[in-house]
Amino acid sequence: MNPYLTVPIALPGDEQKGNEDKIVNAKILPSNVIAYHEGFSWGVFLYLTTGQAFCCTWTVDEYEQAIKQYWLQIAKQQIKNSNIVKLR
Repeated sequence: MNPYLTVPIALPGDEQKGNEDKIVNAKILPSNVIAYHEGFSWGVFLYLTTGQAFCCTWTVDEYEQAIKQYWLQIAKQQIKNSNIVKLR
């Protein structure tokens, strides 16, 4: 399984040059997210252990749902790769 979560982030444009914000997909390690909060007008700010901060275009609910699904997939993969045997 891919250890990264792909999130849409907004790269700020340069208003003086007439450039609008640009939405790009970024791959992050969810374990590197140390904090998040709802943006001032939209989106979610993600703060990483690397000192970086991004504005994700998802809502808080969308981000939390994506994180839950991510960790569920990690857990399923670990169980699949382990020596755990299901007894009947």
